[in-house]
Amino acid sequence: MEVKSEGPLQLITHSQQLIAVTIDQGPYEAQDSTLEALMAWISANDLKASGGIYYHYLNDDQRDPATYLTEIYIPVEK
Repeated sequence: MEVKSEGPLQLITHSQQLIAVTIDQGPYEAQDSTLEALMAWISANDLKASGGIYYHYLNDDQRDPATYLTEIYIPVEK
């Protein structure tokens, strides 16, 4: 199916990819332990990281940092 994009919008097609994902709760500066746990899970499941680390902020920063929610994605391969 073809989709046309106009103006400042751009259509990008991504290939299918396996991704390891977790959700961190707390200040952005304290995400290291969550990232380390995700990397350990990847290794323990005989996978390897195959791309950068992506962060998706699930709420705004106008709240108590202890309630920040961030999805952390890492593309992986077998």
